[in-house]
Amino acid sequence: MPKSNAFMQPYWIMMTTFIAVLIMSIVYNTEAQADGSWSEQQGKLTLLADTPFYDEKTEDNKPASVISAFQSVQVVTPSEGQLLSMNPSDKEWYLVKTWQGYKWIRNGPSVVKQEYHPVLFEVTFNEIEDLYNFPAEDQTNGGKLSPQRVTAIGQLFTCNKVQSDPAQAATNHCRTWYRIQTYLGDKWISPTLAAEHYESKNAVAAFTSSASILQNKLSSSIRDLEPILARASLEPVSFHTENGIARLEVRKLYRHREELNDQETEALKNEIFKELGDSFPLSITTYAIADKADLRGNIVSIDAAGNRVLVVNYDKRTGLENSSPKASWIRLVADTSVHRTGHDSQLGLHDLKTGQTVEVWTAKFALLTYPGQTTGYEIAIVDEAKPGEEGIPLGTILDVDLARIDTIDLEFKEGKPLVIHDPSIIQAIAERMQRIRLLAADLYPLSDNQPYIMTLHQADKKAVYNAHLVLRQLPYSPNSLTADLDNYILKLR
Repeated sequence: MPKSNAFMQPYWIMMTTFIAVLIMSIVYNTEAQADGSWSEQQGKLTLLADTPFYDEKTEDNKPASVISAFQSVQVVTPSEGQLLSMNPSDKEWYLVKTWQGYKWIRNGPSVVKQEYHPVLFEVTFNEIEDLYNFPAEDQTNGGKLSPQRVTAIGQLFTCNKVQSDPAQAATNHCRTWYRIQTYLGDKWISPTLAAEHYESKNAVAAFTSSASILQNKLSSSIRDLEPILARASLEPVSFHTENGIARLEVRKLYRHREELNDQETEALKNEIFKELGDSFPLSITTYAIADKADLRGNIVSIDAAGNRVLVVNYDKRTGLENSSPKASWIRLVADTSVHRTGHDSQLGLHDLKTGQTVEVWTAKFALLTYPGQTTGYEIAIVDEAKPGEEGIPLGTILDVDLARIDTIDLEFKEGKPLVIHDPSIIQAIAERMQRIRLLAADLYPLSDNQPYIMTLHQADKKAVYNAHLVLRQLPYSPNSLTADLDNYILKLR
């Protein structure tokens, strides 16, 4: 086990014990919003059920119409000159604006002054919870839920001022209510301890101004949180905000195929909330490499100074005409695992050689250059280069059968263009080309000034060869065989 992982064991044991008691994070719960920003909607009411409205302040008449559930209405004048009651059970009348003008609605458990948020995410709780018809203490219906994970489809926050000690100033006590689907229909729960899960791409969280501020704070301080991640042997991969949810993706150092479990995820959330000063909708997921490698190919160049290797797959091409092979510079980092297929022993950059066939598991993102540039988390050596076969055959690079060339077009820097049909000349050129094996060059030539360009035709297929050896967008190093070919071609002018 790497030292960093062994060092972290006491930390994770401590956090796991804490988590087992609390189910880890308490998201949006307790008294997180002491400023009351989640409590009252000024001058508005939220209707949690279909609500009839009347022309007069009496139910003796037939309702004028019905306002659909989960809407907010504007209060025109508080009933009988009183302020809106904090108790949803008070039977008061409210004059509200509707599409039919000013109408009266009667207060009840389905009429609240808090904002309702349609959401979609999962909630885990570890105690038996009462079911409520509406989000109020006196609205229990006798139903109960055992500890489990449920899907929340709505959310509402209440902050009621209470005074437990008359000698002390009033404080805000806030609760989170979740609307869930149950065997009794849509009901509400309000767990004291709960953990919210937003891992689904379709998850939607309640959008509040306080949550938005904290998410922006997290976005601007990801690098400042690296010490927290490092203590857990993690590294940030990506961050973005979507559907009201801050989405942080991390990866485990040295354990590329492992994902964070629920305990580790919630412990990390708590650390982040502690650092930022409050909780908010936060999804933490793990980037783990798959069983199948992201690319396979031959090492054609090694850049020791840059700690990287160039891997090219000549069997996979990009582009339609004069297509290029799939190629990527693979950078090795501190926890890159290099090994031979079927062996656990760890190797390093010095064990990678040109000509080897390798499989590579890469980072999530890559620079869209050619060749591409990305990080390799795991490199497996599949085959060693055979002695005397260093480099890649020219026919493989050009993606053409050099034994079956029909015609050759030559363009010279000095001299007239030449079209070759003579089989003996074509054979002489093809035989020289068949002997050529090339290694990739570290740099592209400084100038495109070259003595000739040769186009090989094979039925409806063609390949371009030039003296500067930039073939299919990749540079290669010249050798004695390419020099012999150049001399033969130039004598044909």
